[in-house]
Amino acid sequence: MRGPYYGGMQSQSMAMLIALGVGLVLACLVLLVLVSRGRFASRPAARPVDELDPTTEALLESIPMPAVVFGEYLRQTYVNPAFVSSEDLVRRVRRQEWFQRALMTALLSGEATSRPASAEYPEDIYVMALPGKKIVAIVIDQTERYRTAAMREDFIANASHELNTPAAAISLLAEAIVKTAKKGSTTEVFSKSLVEEADRLTSLTRDIVRLSEVQEVSSSTDDDRHLQVFDAAQSVEDVVASHLSLADQVGVQIEYLQPISSGSFLVQGNRQWFEVAVGNLVENAIQYSPTGAPISVSVDVADDLVSVHVADQGPGVARELQEQIFQRFYRLDSARTRKAGGTGLGLSIVRNTARHMGGDATVVSQPGEGATFTLSVPASAEPLT
Repeated sequence: MRGPYYGGMQSQSMAMLIALGVGLVLACLVLLVLVSRGRFASRPAARPVDELDPTTEALLESIPMPAVVFGEYLRQTYVNPAFVSSEDLVRRVRRQEWFQRALMTALLSGEATSRPASAEYPEDIYVMALPGKKIVAIVIDQTERYRTAAMREDFIANASHELNTPAAAISLLAEAIVKTAKKGSTTEVFSKSLVEEADRLTSLTRDIVRLSEVQEVSSSTDDDRHLQVFDAAQSVEDVVASHLSLADQVGVQIEYLQPISSGSFLVQGNRQWFEVAVGNLVENAIQYSPTGAPISVSVDVADDLVSVHVADQGPGVARELQEQIFQRFYRLDSARTRKAGGTGLGLSIVRNTARHMGGDATVVSQPGEGATFTLSVPASAEPLT
């Protein structure tokens, strides 16, 4: 059964194919406009105002997206076959203020405009001028995609609540039993184990929700709500500070190396997810480091990339496994990971977050020599928000 990752990949592939198709159609239409103006060929014989150029008409007939041509006074003069099953869609779009402005802009100045779909207006729209004072509008309905995304979001939220509620109740009951059980008794041992498993279930639910959110937004175009420009170096320093207590508990030391580069560490993306990803790298290093071993965390900028490096002195990762460890639920040492409370999703969240921000996550390691994980994202030229 294919998981949400494959669904996200399919959505992205379909979106890329649609965008490529629309791009080719618009390129052909632009070429036709240029030809009609005599830039690449002589001017053709005049045609009736409402008559569409045969080449343009053939092109519009062949595309699977609804296309409408407007003539003088913005009167509808042509629709392609795909329009027949999408008449309600086009009627809905025509009532939008943006669409009316786009038509007038194309009519008066010949300027082509487009608008990507959003949750409020779930249609990709492309508007451009044609020869003979005509305008073509191509509309791609994304309603079903946004409806599916909303249903998925609701399901994840509900499932998270339904799993966390009993897990919390089990944990409280088990803790109460531990307090009343005789020290060293079987009841105490089993109760402590129950508390650990309940906590692990809570962590697993949290990570599944996080991974689903990152993958869902990665396959969506409506992501501006949570984008901001922020200082990656400051975020990394904050994450390290928040993990010092955990490191002390297990007997390892975290050293944050202050950046020596004078460049900007500004990046654009979801700051919360970025800090979760860095936190996952730090927690992973803590989990696999032997007692007393140092962990170094550093940030640098080079080639327009801001990179976060987390180096540990753990068991290392064999070369043939260095891609697999970023897969969901993959564990190098299942028993050790479960004992430490790991879910097997931490590194997958790191890579998905990095790729969502336009970067990637990698590891350099040799067995027995520790590992250095790197999260790299594009530097932002925009000012701090």
